[in-house]
Amino acid sequence: MCKSFFLLCISLYSAFNLFGQSCERYDKTLFRMLPNDFPDEINCIDSAGVKQGWWIKYKVEYNPVYIPDDLPKGHYVGSFSYGKYLDGKQIGDWKTINNRHQIYEVENKNYYYAEDTIIITISSGIPFYNQFEILTFNTAMTVFIKTQTGKPTIIIECNKNKVGSELLL
Repeated sequence: MCKSFFLLCISLYSAFNLFGQSCERYDKTLFRMLPNDFPDEINCIDSAGVKQGWWIKYKVEYNPVYIPDDLPKGHYVGSFSYGKYLDGKQIGDWKTINNRHQIYEVENKNYYYAEDTIIITISSGIPFYNQFEILTFNTAMTVFIKTQTGKPTIIIECNKNKVGSELLL
C-alpha cells in the first residue's frame, strides 16, 4: 500500500512537471538581430500562470505587396522586444528592435531588483538621437536621470527633500 502510494506520488509529480509549463514556438526567420543562441521555445508560463524565461513581445502582420527597399511580400514583424522574465518580473536586458528596412536597436532597458527597489536603465539607439534614463522606484526614494547630450543631470528625492543636483561623469 505504501509502495503504491509512493509510486502514485512520483507519477503525479512527473506529470505536473512535464505539463506544468506552456511555451510558444515561433518562426525565427521573422526576427532579425536575435542572439544566435536564442531558444526555440519562448513566452513560457509556468503552472502558476507566471511568466518565466525568454520572451518576445511582437505582432505578426501581413504585407500583401512587395515594397522595394522596405518590406517583402508576406508575413513580417515590424518591431519587437525581447528579454527574460523570472517569476513574472522582467530581468536583465530587454531590447527593442526595429525590424523593417533599416534594422537597428531602438531601445535597451535593464531591469534590476533589490529588496524593495526596482532600477530600470533605459538607453535609446535611434539613429542621430541618443537618450539615457535611469528610473529607480521604492517606497521612500525616486531617482530620475535624463539626458540628450552632455552630462546627465540627476535629481534625488528622499521623502520629498532634494539631496543632490548634478552627476559628473
